[in-house]
Amino acid sequence: MNKILSLLIIVLFSISTAIAQPQTTSHTNSVSTRFGQIKLPTTKELTAAITSTKDNSTLSEKDKEKLIATYTKAIEKNEEIPETKEKLAGLNKLFSTAKKRIVDYSRKIHEEKKKSVITDTELESMSYQEITEKLKTDTEALFQENISLERATQYHNDVQTLPEKSQSTVTFNNEQTKTLMSEIDSNPDTENMLNRAYAVIIYETNLENNLYKTQLSNISILQDISTLELEYSTLKYNRLNSEIKKLSNRIKVLDSNSENNESKLDNEAVNNNPLLKKIIKETEEVKSYLSQAKELYAEYKETNKEVRDANLKVSQIEKNLENQIKELNKSLILSRLLNKQLTSLPKVSPRYDVDEKIANINIYLYEIRERLTQISNVFEDVESAIKKYPELEPYREDVITIFGQRKTTVSEIYQVIADSLNENIEIKVNYASYKKIYDKISADIGEQLFWIKSNQPLGSEFLKLFVPTASYELESLKQKISNKDFLSDTTKTVTYLLIPYFLLCGIILIFIKRIKDNNNRLARRLDSATDSVFLTPLALLNNMILMIPSMGWMICLGAIIICISLGETQYQRSVITAMIMHIFVFVFFMQILKPNALVQRHFSVEPYKLAHYRNILSGVWTFALPLLIFANVAEADAVTIYSDLTSFTVVLLSCIGLFIISFRLLIKNLRDLNYTSAGYIVSCLIGILITSIATVAVSSGYLYTVVKLTNRIAYTFYIVLTYFLISQTVHRMIYVLTVKIYEKIYESKLDINSSDTDQKGNMIISLVSVMNLNAPSLCARVYKISRIILLVVTAILLYIQWSDLSSVLRYLDTVHIWSKTEIINGAHVVTDYLSIANILFAIFLLIITSFLNRTIPALFEKIILIKKDERFKSTSYSVKVISSYIIIGLGLISAAGALGIKWENLQWLVAALSVGLGFGLQEIFANFVSGIILLFERQLRVGDIITLNGLSGTVSKIRIRSTTVMSFENKEVMIPNREFITSALTNWSLTSSITKMEFNVGVAYGTNIEKAKGILRNIINRCRYIAKDQASLIYVKALASSEVTLACDIYVTKIGDRKLAIDYLSQETLNSFANAGIEIPFNQMDVHVKTLEQQEFIDQLKQGLFNRNAEQLNSSSSDLKTK
Repeated sequence: MNKILSLLIIVLFSISTAIAQPQTTSHTNSVSTRFGQIKLPTTKELTAAITSTKDNSTLSEKDKEKLIATYTKAIEKNEEIPETKEKLAGLNKLFSTAKKRIVDYSRKIHEEKKKSVITDTELESMSYQEITEKLKTDTEALFQENISLERATQYHNDVQTLPEKSQSTVTFNNEQTKTLMSEIDSNPDTENMLNRAYAVIIYETNLENNLYKTQLSNISILQDISTLELEYSTLKYNRLNSEIKKLSNRIKVLDSNSENNESKLDNEAVNNNPLLKKIIKETEEVKSYLSQAKELYAEYKETNKEVRDANLKVSQIEKNLENQIKELNKSLILSRLLNKQLTSLPKVSPRYDVDEKIANINIYLYEIRERLTQISNVFEDVESAIKKYPELEPYREDVITIFGQRKTTVSEIYQVIADSLNENIEIKVNYASYKKIYDKISADIGEQLFWIKSNQPLGSEFLKLFVPTASYELESLKQKISNKDFLSDTTKTVTYLLIPYFLLCGIILIFIKRIKDNNNRLARRLDSATDSVFLTPLALLNNMILMIPSMGWMICLGAIIICISLGETQYQRSVITAMIMHIFVFVFFMQILKPNALVQRHFSVEPYKLAHYRNILSGVWTFALPLLIFANVAEADAVTIYSDLTSFTVVLLSCIGLFIISFRLLIKNLRDLNYTSAGYIVSCLIGILITSIATVAVSSGYLYTVVKLTNRIAYTFYIVLTYFLISQTVHRMIYVLTVKIYEKIYESKLDINSSDTDQKGNMIISLVSVMNLNAPSLCARVYKISRIILLVVTAILLYIQWSDLSSVLRYLDTVHIWSKTEIINGAHVVTDYLSIANILFAIFLLIITSFLNRTIPALFEKIILIKKDERFKSTSYSVKVISSYIIIGLGLISAAGALGIKWENLQWLVAALSVGLGFGLQEIFANFVSGIILLFERQLRVGDIITLNGLSGTVSKIRIRSTTVMSFENKEVMIPNREFITSALTNWSLTSSITKMEFNVGVAYGTNIEKAKGILRNIINRCRYIAKDQASLIYVKALASSEVTLACDIYVTKIGDRKLAIDYLSQETLNSFANAGIEIPFNQMDVHVKTLEQQEFIDQLKQGLFNRNAEQLNSSSSDLKTK
């Protein structure tokens, strides 16, 4: 296929060269145009042109930047011309000696295969020094061979991808040449410096095209050479690596079995002298420490070698990765190459904590250095020992020898541990470098694989290759089944996974009757006296055990399909384990959603909803289970995903089936809106959207992308289902616990003398009593806190699930909606841009802000109000509002920053806002500032009873612009916040809700006043609306015409209880005075009737009229005098 593609590219290249490209001459370094030869400028001339352009005042800055960029590019191309020519010359030389090189590599391969790793006999015949020298030589050779192997691997990959790379490069070069020739034609001047710069670029691109043409013409030779070179390097590397391992093991054996024969002691004398025997034993212990130190040092060297080799390999891959991605430009060959590189990345990790090991080694070095200081003088140590034990005097020489050996051994231990420290420091440095490069390569490859095609898209070409590909897969399957590795790995899979599962099923089936009886017994305990907090968790566990045997046939069938489908048998266990988890989730939820099963019994879900859920679940899982199985297969076998016809077909059909199910569910819900909800409809729409996108993506060749997302979506679905299940379980546990606590409180109140020894229970009861909460309120608040904890845990799990795909989103950062480009040092550089990733991140920040704004302020409010106290009500509201403002402000600032909005971009807006504040917005701004002042000064709080401008009521809300007051007529009145700052405000409950009021009652004259006061005092003391800590005053207020008025100054606890207090006092006073015989008089007038004779009546009437006329006359005369 590559050869056919190469021939096509050569033909297209030749045609395009003949038509579009100008002629170049190899001897004069010039470009031929229809206007004449354009001589290529030197780097010095181009540099001078850049300088003159900068000094040219007639050009605009934009024109200057354009010219400088062109000249700078021409300088770069001018420097690349010798390199390209050298490559062409080297390529021609390679082709002239190709046959000889092929023969040489074939001979080297044959000789390398004949070479064998050093044998055990040869190792035993070599001395310690010879083995050490051999190990050193082989290690250096392996290091060089590792570099050669990486170079050969990269060369082989370059040759394999040469057709695609040539196609993209030649196409780009031809388009660039056409553009530059058009520029030259627009200004036909062969001496113009700009045209000469264009000519440099054209000349270099023609050289590059010739290079690719030469390579494509001899691609079969390049492929043969690269294949042989890679095979030879691989053979040599493997042989050296195996030999180094044998040499290292031999050194370990020699170190552990080494005996120091410097001491020639008399065995009989040693046996007869216990002290000498003790000294020798101590020396032997020191030598054993040396042997252990050497073994550890050999282990450190081996680890360092593994880490160093892995670091070298990933460094080589990193150097070539960027060029491969750029040159192959999202082609299918790039997908294959990246998958191959991803699987070939070396995975190493130190078998211990390197930092801890370095710290421990430093401590050992310090202790050994102290020990060396103590035994620095052997003769002094010997004299001290003989002085302490005189019986050692006859063995002075032997003691000197032993002490000398001990000192030498300790010095060797110090040196070996010092070398171990150096090795571990190198391990730390190399591993840090390796890990950084490895993570970067993995992220880059994962990003590219996610956004490029992984297989042939659905079309005519796919249909043509369908039968041959299917035949090839069938032949591969036959070969794989007959392979010994397949049988061996499959046997291990059956042994480690399936046999333990069936043994577990057998145990469960033995006790199945007892398990079912236990399940029914747990159900009967619901909502009874024997109900328990752990009843629902036990029922869940019981159902999990109960459904395990029913998974058997699905697991067997799925395991067979996976073992047959997987190309790499080492992934069998991981893929089958994932399949078991998928089946477990499906069967478990089908089990608990049965009629009269756990969900209905414990969570009180209606039967028709259960049937609806089961129908949806069974329909979805019919297509989801094969989709998930083959998605795991395709992800494990990513190297061969480009030719995995089975996974492609199953995934495509499963996506289509899920799309049909989602669409049918949507139609069914829309037809019967009375029995559906908005949540169902939104879920169906999301299902339709996801499955349609997946179907289109798979059909377009993005199988790997869909596979990656399928597993993550499935695990996300499982996490969400688990959250709801645990949430409902915790809710019921809290409910049962609350009921139990309040039952115990009730029992303790009935039985005051009961002695309860449960201290923990008494503490819980005391806490609940202090909180002063009823059972439903306590249950609701505890459940809210637990639900927040569950949401946090769920969010963490979802982050862990999707975090490995976070790198693929970096690609969206390269899709620019808007960008700003500047020319820096002659090159176009994007200095500012807005990408899809910026918009998605800003939307994500706004969603997080909305979630936090709904959750955190309410949580703060609940925490402050966890104890019922009116004093904290306004505080909680202020904290809620202020925290909400802070969260919204930070969220908006963060979202604006994500979109690239900076302060300098907002200066004009601030200026316009300042002008607006001076005119139309000043009232709004004043109200906003006043609202902030009200919240922080707290002179006005939610729940306060106020009077403002004749309006009285209770403050219900304090918002940014206005405050809502609920009047006593039960009307909501919105008052601008500014009014509370600028107007006189009466707050009836600012410092205390206690208000003073007066209660008056009249008694008849002649009543015992002290007795009436005593009755009123008793009535006041019995009234529950009156504050007991405030002394009430009872006194005689007035001696009215009809009564003696008694006044009572009382203090009502709550303002809302004033009318209730008056009602209570009036009724009790009326009843108590009536019972005590005290009369409450009403207003009365005594009328005395006198009977007059007729003449007497006339005389008095005249006298009255005369007096009235005289008064009128006096009044008129006084008015005249005044005037």
